[in-house]
Amino acid sequence: MMRYNNVLHIDDDPDDLEIFSTTVDEFKPPVNCISLSCAATALKKIISRELSPEVIFLDLNMPGMDGFEFLRAVKGLHGFNAPVYILSTSSQPETISSAKKLGADDYLIKPSTMKQFVQLLTPFFG
Repeated sequence: MMRYNNVLHIDDDPDDLEIFSTTVDEFKPPVNCISLSCAATALKKIISRELSPEVIFLDLNMPGMDGFEFLRAVKGLHGFNAPVYILSTSSQPETISSAKKLGADDYLIKPSTMKQFVQLLTPFFG
């Protein structure tokens, strides 16, 4: 798997944003991690080319524009082909199936410990 250096993480939960960025900070060489709590803002920044992440980690359950809406919109952008990985607490088969149908590159379930998080993200940043 490719090692990503420029990551966008979208999640409305401040704790989850903090855990993700802290985990990514463990990797060497350093990874540039941009965290946003609003999917609509993230989409605008991608469309305007203010952001051009190599990979996106996306939560599904968010107020306003949810992860499914963001995924549908970003996958429909001409010329945008960064992989999008869902990072969610939901392990429901129908949720996973819906996300993959909309173009998610994979579906990752949020781990409960920092150690598990490092293990989960090592293929991307290690």
